[in-house]
Amino acid sequence: MKQSTTLSLFAAAALFGLASCSSDEPAVITGNGAETFTISLPTELTRDFNDGLSAKNLYIAVYPKGEGSATASPLICSFPTALANETLISGATFNGLTANVTIQLVKDQSYDVLFFAESYTDSTDECPYAFTPATRSMKVTYGKMACNSDAPDAFYYHGEIKASGTNHPIELRRPFAQINIGTDDYDTAVKAGMTVTSSAVTFSNLADTFDFVTGAATGNAENVEFANADIPAASQPFPTGAAGQYRYLNMAYVLVGTGTGDQAVINSVQMSLNEATTPFATYTNIPAKTNFQTNIYGSLLTNKENFTVTINPAFGGAYNNGLLAVATEDDFKAAVAAGKDIVLASNVSLTAPVTIEKPMTIDLGTKTLNIGSQSITNAAGNDLTIQGDGAVIGTVRNMIQNNGNLTVKGGLFSVSTSEYFKTAISNNAGGTCTIEDGTFTSGRAPMYNQGTMVINGGSFTTTSNNSGDSYILYNDVIDQASQNANITVNGGTFTSLGGPALMMRSSGMRGGKLTFNGGTVSAKNGYAVNGQYCPDMTITGGTFTGGGAMQVNACTVNISGGNFIAGNFYALGLDIENHSSTNSVANISGGYFFTTPDFATIYCSNSATANITGGYFTNLFKNNNKNTTWPIAEGYEAAQLTPALTQTIAGVQCSFNYQVKAK
Repeated sequence: MKQSTTLSLFAAAALFGLASCSSDEPAVITGNGAETFTISLPTELTRDFNDGLSAKNLYIAVYPKGEGSATASPLICSFPTALANETLISGATFNGLTANVTIQLVKDQSYDVLFFAESYTDSTDECPYAFTPATRSMKVTYGKMACNSDAPDAFYYHGEIKASGTNHPIELRRPFAQINIGTDDYDTAVKAGMTVTSSAVTFSNLADTFDFVTGAATGNAENVEFANADIPAASQPFPTGAAGQYRYLNMAYVLVGTGTGDQAVINSVQMSLNEATTPFATYTNIPAKTNFQTNIYGSLLTNKENFTVTINPAFGGAYNNGLLAVATEDDFKAAVAAGKDIVLASNVSLTAPVTIEKPMTIDLGTKTLNIGSQSITNAAGNDLTIQGDGAVIGTVRNMIQNNGNLTVKGGLFSVSTSEYFKTAISNNAGGTCTIEDGTFTSGRAPMYNQGTMVINGGSFTTTSNNSGDSYILYNDVIDQASQNANITVNGGTFTSLGGPALMMRSSGMRGGKLTFNGGTVSAKNGYAVNGQYCPDMTITGGTFTGGGAMQVNACTVNISGGNFIAGNFYALGLDIENHSSTNSVANISGGYFFTTPDFATIYCSNSATANITGGYFTNLFKNNNKNTTWPIAEGYEAAQLTPALTQTIAGVQCSFNYQVKAK
């Protein structure tokens, strides 16, 4: 039967002997909502060293939510400053892998909750974990931990909940990496007269402090020694290899600082055998990751210089970083159907299209998702996140089609063809796409937008040198009434080997919006930005370089900042292609506009106008005949700079001869 414990924010201390985690008394709050938490340890794990069964004791902390809450003392807390027996919650122990706890909270209020499960209950055991409530962190004393034992195994959760009188399922995960050393020549060594009964291990650089909020481990524990202890029993299965192939020599739980992709490197691991004072073997530059197993294995006793190191992403099963590890197309499709968050454990290739209709996260890890000639479609209204350091590759047009809410936080997205409009990501009308980071490439138009797109970072490149249509980001209005196709760029690097890098186009309909606040846009040929029939373009920053920097037709563009650097054309061209009877308007209040001496800095045809109230310019020619200058807005003047202002922008030596400013 599952254990159930009820806590009230003002009465729990009296009922269950809870201690405040600060010198202040807990806040007196009358709870009117019973919040039930079903606390689960990983259910997929069956081996002694990682089955979670040693962590019987549950600690709880509830924090206020709001300004200053990141360093606030808990409203209620069963964590002492050093985890000890006297403040364990009465009855809040695990029955198998599950415990139920009910807390009386104020309905409709939001709280931060922290759960921690560990095994140190015997009064003879000295707990190695020290908890600091205000910082929500834990410091580890390695000298109190043992190797070859599952006693240090521990689990945690930190997150926000809103009191609604409902059940909150909570899945715990490890703050540690598990380092395993195994050999397949144990019996051979015994026959040769070498019997191993115990081992010790020393790590050269570990973290010693864990932040429950960020999930990051920090600090510096330079030489961490785990004392000699009996090696695991022969019946203890090693995490990799065939059944019974490898025999455990050593196992230890450690905190590892984060590196690229949350992976760290342990400088050295030294293992000693049978109470020897000198290391039997040293393993260097060992990768490790929180909640993952790192396995060092081989014929270590008879050939200790030849070994293999792997990170096993299956550690924790479905609770591996909160993600289910998948290794095949069938695994991938099953996870999509169930709405499971996943991480690629190996390269996966698709042989049929996939539609995602349930919220999920796809972590590429370091693997490749090969879409081939298929496609992945995110359904309307659905939330999809793609992250990791791996790759999504394919040859299909519209490799990833988004009709819902897509967030990309990393990875390589590459379409290996130069065929027209073979896009890496197509954000369709009604879709919302947010790009935080990543690398996006195709021959032409790796990014296509008909919905709402926000780009905060990333690298975007076309590989085709076609000067006419090798756009990086193509914004296309298809419904003038709904004014779809809106893009906000806050950062990122856009590099076109052919035509315009950013293309705002609507096939004759006025619509769409571009807001550019930062980033770098460059085109080898033509203009960096080409806007056609876009009623509203706002430029507050960024750098634009190309043959020309920006061209607009039938558009209104408002420029208050940014660098517009033309190599052999205009910094800003208005209605050059004369596609419409609607004339363009440029309102310029700031920015730097550079071109070569023979070209107008700002050029127009038809009746396009420029209202200039600020900025720096190479010249103020209206046309290349140099006979007509742009009129300056009333109350402003074009001051000639003597000497000219010179700056190097995007590798170009630029001279600005005029500054427009208020009189």
